[in-house]
Amino acid sequence: MRVLYFLAHPQGIGGASKQLMLQAGCIKELKNEVLVVIPDDNEGKHASSFEVFCRALGLDYVSLYYSFATCIEEIDIIESDRVSEAVSAIINDFKPDLIHSVQLITAVEIAARKNKIPHLMNIYPVCSGMFDIKWENVFPRFHSADSLYTCDKWARGLGIESGCIRVIVPEENGEIAASEGDQCELLCVGVFMEYKRQLELLKFLESCRERELRVHVTFLGNNDTAYGKLCREYSEENGLKDHASFIGETDNVPGYMRKADALIHVSGVESYPGVVAEAMANRLFVIATKTGGLGELLTDGENGIFIKGFSADDIMDAFLRFSAMKEDGLVLEKITERAYHTYECHHSKNMISKELEKYYRSIIDDKSGSINGICDETINRISAFRKETDESFFCDYSRAHLWFLFHLHTGFKDKKSVFIWGAGNYGRIALRWCRILNWEVRGFIDSVKKGDYEGYPVFKPEEDLLCEADAVFVAVRDTVQSGHISSILENNGKKRNRDYFLVYNDPCIMIGEEWAAI
Repeated sequence: MRVLYFLAHPQGIGGASKQLMLQAGCIKELKNEVLVVIPDDNEGKHASSFEVFCRALGLDYVSLYYSFATCIEEIDIIESDRVSEAVSAIINDFKPDLIHSVQLITAVEIAARKNKIPHLMNIYPVCSGMFDIKWENVFPRFHSADSLYTCDKWARGLGIESGCIRVIVPEENGEIAASEGDQCELLCVGVFMEYKRQLELLKFLESCRERELRVHVTFLGNNDTAYGKLCREYSEENGLKDHASFIGETDNVPGYMRKADALIHVSGVESYPGVVAEAMANRLFVIATKTGGLGELLTDGENGIFIKGFSADDIMDAFLRFSAMKEDGLVLEKITERAYHTYECHHSKNMISKELEKYYRSIIDDKSGSINGICDETINRISAFRKETDESFFCDYSRAHLWFLFHLHTGFKDKKSVFIWGAGNYGRIALRWCRILNWEVRGFIDSVKKGDYEGYPVFKPEEDLLCEADAVFVAVRDTVQSGHISSILENNGKKRNRDYFLVYNDPCIMIGEEWAAI
């Protein structure tokens, strides 16, 4: 086989791109031809770590600028069409039998269809409400993810085939993890984001101090985010310097695992957290929230412990269970050995290589239908919609979201009046969108601001108010705040992408049914 890979997020290697490169490495080791395309930003730059990782795996690579999205609403269809010719040039040069990409890289799908090459995409967390809009078909026919939970959502949502390819952990360390001394050493791995709940871990450490429990948490992962700054400030203000260490990004996660007593993972949004698989491979005890598809392989009390909720109290309950098990070293050893067996059966490179090659060949041999034709008609319709709209209503953000606006325009002609929840910069963008869609703005909703904004009245959030308009635009950037507002709307009988719409969409915004699923 000849397989062409497209990565995402030029600023650094995320878990999704790392897995795709590991998959490429597996396929190359099976004597197939492989080429990796590294994403450039609009200045032609990308993180050097991509090249380092490719060289370590012996992968040939090139780089190219193209747009990508992590949820359907964020697709930039015009930019995707513009750069699809450059993607086609790489396809024509390499002549792949299969293209495998990560995230929604619509430029790759456009080029794949024109060149009649099957295209498989890896994409993970998703909100079910994303599929409540009848999207134009610009999606690959084939999908894969690392959990049955996520595979099922995408397969049903888009009506496509999906295969579960588990997280690859390249090498097991084989050593039993253990800290030194009588202090319990916990390890938390992941970029600092609201949905990963590192702040609750710090609050848990405060409770440990009050109970005179000797516990220390080492945090690995980028903490330069706004949420990371909040967590570091919280740690300093509450005297947690001796209880929490912020290491930042590191290539030596296994080294830290060897010094820890347990991995603690409190994330609220995952498909299947790869760090859990890595912990099992290193015989590190796992304490985690039952997020996404983690319950497919992890059983509470058998090969790890589940945290029942997301609060500091929930973390404490799980930790006390772990502490009791730790008193009996034999119980702890049995659980970590069962976890290591889970790794061998589901996450080892040899196991994944066979499953991946089998899935690739089934896609290449699939003769059940065409490559879905081309996307020209869709792009022409969206371009015509733009030409019919007053250009003064557009800003750069609106132009990049022409795909989303087109579907709101064509699919929701009954929405005539709207409230905008959020009297800030994104509220200003929502106001532009209402003018593009010819929706009447009733006013803004905001918990803090008073008076008028952009010439419209600002109201406090009230239940009766939400019934007075056909739709609501949620116009905030913060994912936690957006999820909170969305939950209020859901509790008042409104549905995402039916009765309310997010100006900024992110797969990590969780509401109603998503929380219930966990």
